Amino acid sequence: MTRIALFSDIHANFEAFSACEQHALQEKAELFAFLGDHVGYGPDPERILDRLIKYRDEGHIVLLGNHDEACLTGPQQMSHHARDAILWTIPRLQNYHFEFISSLSFTYELPPLLLTHASAHEPEGWHYLNNEEEIKLSFKEAEQPIVIAGHVHHQMLYFEDGEKNIQSFIPTPGQVIPLSTRRRWAATIGSLGQPRDGNSASQYALFDNEQNTLTFHRVPYDIDRTIYKIYHRGLPPTLAERLSKGQ
Repeated sequence: MTRIALFSDIHANFEAFSACEQHALQEKAELFAFLGDHVGYGPDPERILDRLIKYRDEGHIVLLGNHDEACLTGPQQMSHHARDAILWTIPRLQNYHFEFISSLSFTYELPPLLLTHASAHEPEGWHYLNNEEEIKLSFKEAEQPIVIAGHVHHQMLYFEDGEKNIQSFIPTPGQVIPLSTRRRWAATIGSLGQPRDGNSASQYALFDNEQNTLTFHRVPYDIDRTIYKIYHRGLPPTLAERLSKGQ
């Protein structure tokens, strides 16, 4: 195993998934890790879950996200956009989809990586890994030197400097970044299915576990097809508008 494709926040966007899957295979990815929020917002929850079931059966990694959990427990504490999408999603799933979601874990250790949907600190609490306090808590909790997460829908890389301060920067797509395991690192790999940085191109990352390098990617996809399906399958039109604007 050399290259690990890191996908998060697919949000039932099949066109984005297919484009990133093809891109990752062209980049010679050998293992796929799906970091949660496979459903919600998008128009193809059944299709995405069926693909992920197949991936897990083949030995790949699939974790739980808060939107996935909401399909089991209900969307009580979500925004109205997220709640409406989950309420639209639940009746479309089959029993085996719910059983699959129920079987997913919050975290997975793949040295030197700790994979999680949100923070390594109380992963079941769905804390956003986007501030210094949470990153330090995540570093304290994780036994691995590199924490990889999704959840925030932005691509960002953080590290702990020699004085234990947290530094951060926005990565350049396609740039290979060496991650020395003598430091602590945290990365949010962005959202494959619903980026929120003003750019509608899909987001994912590749980790090379022989060279200890991380490369962030942006991948264009047939967004018009996804938007068409959002409108015609009865999801709230606002979800299509947000997708088109990268919000």
